[in-house]
Amino acid sequence: MHNHDHKEHLAELTAGIVSAYLNKNVVSPAALVSLIESVQETLAKLDVPEDLPDSKRTSQANNVKKTVSREAITCLECGKHFKSLRRHLSVHHNLSPEEYRRKWALGSDYPMVAPAYAERRSQLARDMGLGGTSRR
Repeated sequence: MHNHDHKEHLAELTAGIVSAYLNKNVVSPAALVSLIESVQETLAKLDVPEDLPDSKRTSQANNVKKTVSREAITCLECGKHFKSLRRHLSVHHNLSPEEYRRKWALGSDYPMVAPAYAERRSQLARDMGLGGTSRR
């Protein structure tokens, strides 16, 4: 793809994603600029060659980390926040967790559940006596 065509394609993709996000979310004008830059960076990284310098890889990894907070995970497809993404991805985007990770170039260790929610579920299971040593 010619460089100009590539940039134009990235701009169109960015506009589409940001537009979809804005249909479901309220964003201040100041945050809009940051949102556009973040989406554009994420799309650009999908075309990045493997011999990318480490400093650029670190920057991209930080953007992905921003989608996971203690209480919620942000869906990269629509921008909504969830405690657990698995069902949302399946029902609304027809994607499995593996397909979602591959589409967005996320590592296999990218969580599908918010950390605080996972901790609460884990504690609940322990309180119920699940997952402990068997009592034979």
